Amino acid sequence: MARKKKNKTLRRVRRRLAGNSTLTGFGARLMAGYMRFCFRTSRWDRDGQADMDAVLETGQPVVVIIWHERLAMCPYLFDVDRFPLCAVTTYSPIASLGQLVLGRFGLDAVSFDPKGNPMGATRAVVRQVRNGASVALSPDGSRGPPRVAKPFPIPWIRATKAPVFCVAFSVRRGVRLPTWDRALMPLPFTRGTLIARRWEYEISATPDEAEIEALRRSLDAAANAVTDAADRAAGRALDMSFRQSGDAAGTGPAP
Repeated sequence: MARKKKNKTLRRVRRRLAGNSTLTGFGARLMAGYMRFCFRTSRWDRDGQADMDAVLETGQPVVVIIWHERLAMCPYLFDVDRFPLCAVTTYSPIASLGQLVLGRFGLDAVSFDPKGNPMGATRAVVRQVRNGASVALSPDGSRGPPRVAKPFPIPWIRATKAPVFCVAFSVRRGVRLPTWDRALMPLPFTRGTLIARRWEYEISATPDEAEIEALRRSLDAAANAVTDAADRAAGRALDMSFRQSGDAAGTGPAP
C-alpha cells in the first residue's frame, strides 16, 4: 500500500513538471545543487577513468554505458571540463528535467522518440560522435526492466565504431528512490567510488539477430560487472533483486 501511494505521488509530480517550465527549472537547480553538495562533502575513489581519459586525449570520442539507476552522479563519471559529452534521452517530462540537470554540468543532450524511426536516432548518435562528442546512454532504456540491456545500443555502437566504456558509481550511504529502477541517490558526507571499465567488442558489418543478442548479453554482463564492482569498493551490499534473466530484455517497454 505504501509503495502504491509513493508511485501515485511520483505520477502527480511528473504531471506538474510536464506543464510547468518554472517548476521544472527550479527542480533542475535543486537537484544539481544537491548532487554538487553530495560530491563535495564526500570522499571519492576513482578507478579506471584514466584509461578512458587516455582514449579521449587522442581525440577519439567514446560511448559511455551506465545503468539508469546510477545516473545521479553521471557528471562526475566523465571529465566534462575537458571533453564534450552528449546524453541520449527519450521524450518525456522526467527526461526533460534530466536534460536541464545535466546542462548545469555542461552536458549536451539529444532526444529521440522510441516509437519513431530507429534510423533517425542512429543518425543523431553518429552525428554527435563525428562532431567529436562522446555519447552516454542507459541500455535499460527509460522504463526498464532495470539492469537488463535492450538491443538498441548495439546498432548505435556498430555505426559509431567508437570505444565503449561501462561506468558506475556507488556510495556507502545512499537511499533508493521509489522509481521503476529504484535509483540510487547518495547522501552527503559519505564515501563513494567512481569506476570505468572498457567493454571489448567485435561487430560484423551486418550483424544478424543471433550476433546482436550475443552482444547484448555481453554488454549487459559488462555493465552489471562494473556496477557490482563499484558497490563492493564502496562497501555497499549488492542488491540481488535486480538479478533478472537476460531473456527478459525483449519483454520490456521501448527505451
